[in-house]
Amino acid sequence: MNRLPLRTGGLALTMLLTALSAMPAARADEAALAALEKAREVFVAQWLKTPLSIRKAFFVAKPAGGFGMYEKRPDSVFKPGEKLLVYAEPVGYRWGKADGRHVIAFSIDAALSTPSGNILWGKKNFMKMGLSSHERNTGFMASLTYNFTGLPEGDYVLDTTMNDVVGGGKTSFSLPFSVRK
Repeated sequence: MNRLPLRTGGLALTMLLTALSAMPAARADEAALAALEKAREVFVAQWLKTPLSIRKAFFVAKPAGGFGMYEKRPDSVFKPGEKLLVYAEPVGYRWGKADGRHVIAFSIDAALSTPSGNILWGKKNFMKMGLSSHERNTGFMASLTYNFTGLPEGDYVLDTTMNDVVGGGKTSFSLPFSVRK
């Protein structure tokens, strides 16, 4: 009979010691999270000073599954009629607000030309894309598909312009490629 209260007391003591030993870790976690939040604030401040730019842009083997989730194509040689899949990461875009969320919005212009600059095709507002998030998302990627059916063998340049609908900036990138049988 005397042992039951001791076990309960021992359990309570163990729980108290466990809780006390976790307190510094909880405080350390809070400090680490606060430091991360401060670093994020510094990052966002620098982001807002950065003009709209392209961090990465290249041809991929298949559509990207998300930010950083791509399979880079080993070359830029395509078969006639093969779709051109492009992955691009813009930085320095701005966020708008809608329904309590941060909004990113782009319109895409595209042009196809010869290496000497002769424009074969072009379209403004070729595509629109964006996202809505509770956070100021800095991990945005564009997964673009171009389908130039009937394009003869030769060398070409694909020019893409990303227009920041929210911030008003624009940035472009060019990807040379070839069509070969």
